[in-house]
Amino acid sequence: MLYLNGDNDLYRYIARALQSLERATANPNVKIVVLVDGDQNGDTQRLVFEATSIQRELLGELNMGNPQTLQEFVRWARDRYPARYSYLALAGHGNGLVGIGPDQNSGNDVLEPWEISQALRAATNNGQRKIDIVHYDACSMALLEHAYELRNYAGYLIASQYLAWSVFAYQNYAEQVTLQGVPMLESLNEAIAEVSAASTPRSLATQIAERYFGHAALIGSPRTISVLDLGHVESVMQALDQLLTLLQNNLQSVKTDLQRARQNVQKFDSREPLYKITQEDEYIDLVHWASLVQSIPNSSINAAAQQVLDRVRNQLVVVSRRESGNIDNLSINLDNANGVSIYFPLSSGGNAFQSYSSHRLFQFTANSQWDDFLNNYFTVTTLPIIDLGPAGLLPLLRPKDIVYVPLVVR
Repeated sequence: MLYLNGDNDLYRYIARALQSLERATANPNVKIVVLVDGDQNGDTQRLVFEATSIQRELLGELNMGNPQTLQEFVRWARDRYPARYSYLALAGHGNGLVGIGPDQNSGNDVLEPWEISQALRAATNNGQRKIDIVHYDACSMALLEHAYELRNYAGYLIASQYLAWSVFAYQNYAEQVTLQGVPMLESLNEAIAEVSAASTPRSLATQIAERYFGHAALIGSPRTISVLDLGHVESVMQALDQLLTLLQNNLQSVKTDLQRARQNVQKFDSREPLYKITQEDEYIDLVHWASLVQSIPNSSINAAAQQVLDRVRNQLVVVSRRESGNIDNLSINLDNANGVSIYFPLSSGGNAFQSYSSHRLFQFTANSQWDDFLNNYFTVTTLPIIDLGPAGLLPLLRPKDIVYVPLVVR
């Protein structure tokens, strides 16, 4: 299921992805259904890729930023074309706290975090029919908060901690799906090989992440991609809460260490200026932060931080790929990207923090101690309140165009 919001400056790249699907030989193990909105008014379409043809249904102008649109598409696709496993990609410009969008012909509406959760809760009958893989094909969406939001409605999340690239290689991803089950084979060894090659949600999510990361147009460019096992999100939150309790009980004595950790931790773009990662960027790598906190001279804190590290590394993060590089002559260091981020602003000022701490964006803040920790941290450290203004969507990066020129040797 491909939910492609091209009602913006991304339509060129989304149209290219659709052309690739049209030209390719269909994989008999996959049914591809698409809801795509172009950059004109009244051009929303629903596409179904058959073995030898494409079904097209014109739908007028739908608002891709309306959760009802997402909910109805997912429900329609799964009811009309039942399958053993399901994959859902949401493509557009993104930002973890803002959402995915915009739909320019619908007032620049954006699918906000709580709206995505609301739509998938309804589309999966409150989690009774989980989606196996959700892919946020957008920038800076690999937040623990998003993983927690989807934990009851999906099995795996594919997302990027850093800015993402508009490769939209869905045909390439579909080619990775192999047949479930074992045909009649002549030997046990052949059967074992066939079973090991059959696609599962975990193996397909891994292959998609690897194919994205290794895309020819991205070689040498800074990028991240990760796969998160949503079945372990609760366990990570519990370990994190235990660490946060200890930190809050010792805030006066550890506040300087925490300030140093916030200053030195790996950060990812959350707002302009783009590309250049600064102290004002609000998404931090959870593993790197816990590693820095572990250096605090307190044995209980050390043990609790290690528990967070173990659960994130060994359970939550299935795949984490990163590469540092250059954009516009800026050196982007992603060496401490480990697969999952969390929101940690520079100060408590601005609407973004208020929306976050008042539980308007994520269920995570209502159920965890992270927002309480942030409030107490800012109170004790008495940092100046800085209003950085509202954060916007982060534009997907444009890959280099690759042109293949035929060579004829006579």
